[in-house]
Amino acid sequence: MRYLLLIIILLAAIAPVAHGHGFGQSFEKMMDNYIIDVGIDALDLVAGEPVRFDFVLWNKDRTEATEFTDAWVRIAPRDRGIVFAGNLHQPEFGSTGMTYVFPKSGDYELTVRFQQNGEPIVEANFPLKVGAGASESSGVFSRQLIMGLFLGFIAGAGVVWFLRKKRI
Repeated sequence: MRYLLLIIILLAAIAPVAHGHGFGQSFEKMMDNYIIDVGIDALDLVAGEPVRFDFVLWNKDRTEATEFTDAWVRIAPRDRGIVFAGNLHQPEFGSTGMTYVFPKSGDYELTVRFQQNGEPIVEANFPLKVGAGASESSGVFSRQLIMGLFLGFIAGAGVVWFLRKKRI
């Protein structure tokens, strides 16, 4: 029984970290008989925290992915400038994607253009809202830090309790 309790406590502490890519959002846009799907591994975009973007091009019925050689991606603040622009090659296996850290909060625009051997297939723009990170929040702890401290305390208390029970 004690081992079961210890396993449950450890799984509860590890599960949110291990399953980080399972929570998130997806933007889809229909353009020229294609569905452009941009997956994001975070519910909220926060400045200073890494976020994973995945790019998929579907046929209009969303029954199969459309072949492409690369995706050109640009991230730009709404007011002016560009913070990222580059080509992402489609890998032999896995998804075409990238991890990015937004430098500051604000409104951004994500542009993705799918290409086949340098020729454009389809392009779309997506608005993004990036919230203030810990460095911009004037010392307020982030939710992830508070949750990590709480889960660490629970896991540590469980281990101490388990070891004390074992000695008695």
